[in-house]
Amino acid sequence: MCIYYIIYIYSLYKDIVLIIKNIHMNEEQLMEIVGFVKVSDYRSKTLKFIGNGVKMPKEIGEHLNIRTSHASNVLIDLKKYGLVECTNPNVKKGRLYKNTDLAFEILKYLD
Repeated sequence: MCIYYIIYIYSLYKDIVLIIKNIHMNEEQLMEIVGFVKVSDYRSKTLKFIGNGVKMPKEIGEHLNIRTSHASNVLIDLKKYGLVECTNPNVKKGRLYKNTDLAFEILKYLD
């Protein structure tokens, strides 16, 4: 039981670090993230599909016509850059993802 609390606290710590990094992001760093997203149709389409809502990996996979596991990998990549966040990280099935403020900033640069 204790290990779950440690994992949870660590995930909160990582989220706080990402928020702090995003506050101090300059134009060059922002453009690097825009490039990271634009290089992959799956990443850009995922951000656009999530929009202002919340989506499960299965929904994203169906929308993009890819396997759920591939959609999950795309979400993992986007999460590393602070573009999406899981709204219910403590569940194994039925995880919901939403765009972060940084994602909305990046979406301004996408076609």
